[in-house]
Amino acid sequence: MPTLREVLELFDDNNTVINIELKGPLCDDIKAGYDYPLATKMVYELIKEFDLTSDICMVSSFVPEIQNNMARFNGGGEFALHRLVNRDNIDMPSLASYLAPDNMDGLNLSACHLTEEIVLQNHFEGKKVGVWIMARDLAENEDLWKHLIDIEVDFIYTDFPVDATNFRDQQVEKASRKESLVSDTSTRDSESAYSSKLDLSYHQ
Repeated sequence: MPTLREVLELFDDNNTVINIELKGPLCDDIKAGYDYPLATKMVYELIKEFDLTSDICMVSSFVPEIQNNMARFNGGGEFALHRLVNRDNIDMPSLASYLAPDNMDGLNLSACHLTEEIVLQNHFEGKKVGVWIMARDLAENEDLWKHLIDIEVDFIYTDFPVDATNFRDQQVEKASRKESLVSDTSTRDSESAYSSKLDLSYHQ
């Protein structure tokens, strides 16, 4: 398994968007002796060394201690910090629990529990919403991708990046053609109604 440094060296200087998911111990005995500040500091120092900025670097974790330590390093918003939820696909207790905290840039949840209300409440607060997909619980296909695009999800963690990217690009092309038709007919109401779908098609 490559180290984080080796991965960052591999993708250095090509503007590849990188999500760094930080794991943490689950066993209470190990958690008691785990140095969260040191672990997160080492990751933060690599982010600074490779000059990774918020437009190409996301950091996420299920572990509250890791989330909070990374937030302390990210006071200037150098990288995007996202809260991971629904570990083992377990639902959260309420709609309010699906709102990204003030010290984070967004929420990353299971597609099984995603609703349009979750997207709307986070976007209202200026937070982004991403989804991860557990293959054993949900089939990943074009119908799912279209649904995620339609409710304006900002990014998708997919097991099929080439197929998903091609589908997204097709949606962008269709949206562009429709916008042209709307402009040609000078139908202002239709143009306004469609513009939001055009914007979301570019979300990654």
